[in-house]
Amino acid sequence: MIRIESEGLADLELDGWSDGINCRVFDPGWPQTRAVASNRPLADGTDDQTAFVGPRLVSLTLDVFATATASRRELLDRLAAFCHPGRRSTLFFADRTGVDDESERRILVRADQGSAPLYSPSETPVQVMFVGYSGLVEAAATTTATVPPLAPADGAPFDWEWPVSFPAASPTATVATSAGSMAAWPTIRIDGPCYGPVVACGPLLLSFPELAIDAGHYLLIDTAARTVLLDGTADRRSSLDPAVSSWWQIQPGTNDLFFTPELSGPDAEATVTWRDTYFL
Repeated sequence: MIRIESEGLADLELDGWSDGINCRVFDPGWPQTRAVASNRPLADGTDDQTAFVGPRLVSLTLDVFATATASRRELLDRLAAFCHPGRRSTLFFADRTGVDDESERRILVRADQGSAPLYSPSETPVQVMFVGYSGLVEAAATTTATVPPLAPADGAPFDWEWPVSFPAASPTATVATSAGSMAAWPTIRIDGPCYGPVVACGPLLLSFPELAIDAGHYLLIDTAARTVLLDGTADRRSSLDPAVSSWWQIQPGTNDLFFTPELSGPDAEATVTWRDTYFL
């Protein structure tokens, strides 16, 4: 199953004989390596600090032909609407394994180049190449984890015997599991009322020590774009404490999530949303 979607256009199936477009070859490509390396002075080899990938080239080999409801030209025009380089589209695909189809995945793309020779009266072979500009592949469906605020510690009667030892606190984490093979950038929504919210994944945290979120309002954090918006519109990036904060990601496997505001009301919670992310 292969489908392309873009805002303002009708979805287009790219892998169905009944729809007039059949995909013979789909190659999701391989992300480029963003190499960061320098030659070692007066020595063999390089000092290599490569850490990230670049875009990938996605190619499709299609057959376009007339159906009972659409001419070949109409279908070519519908496909061509996705091919302007200024348009951003989402390409969905899933492996067919015979018994159960794999879960849908997606690649964010823009058209790069292609060909559509008109040499046959019955069909047009089309080669389309897209740039997958994010480099990686994501699950089509999002995954969400709701993280309640940690309850304050209970007090203790003052009948201690000296010497007294104080064990380290062991807060209860909300466990988020990613089935992906690559780290994913989440979006985080913090609903009020709360003051001084902190959201953490393991030892990494995002801290807003002097920020108040009233009841009925929320803070939206986009870790990929590195934006912090109150009610999705008002910029609150300046309230982030850069001395202790890190833009953390959801890692493959299990992740311990914490929401530890200084003060919170009964409706306060953090919602972490991401797409499992893959290399292929």
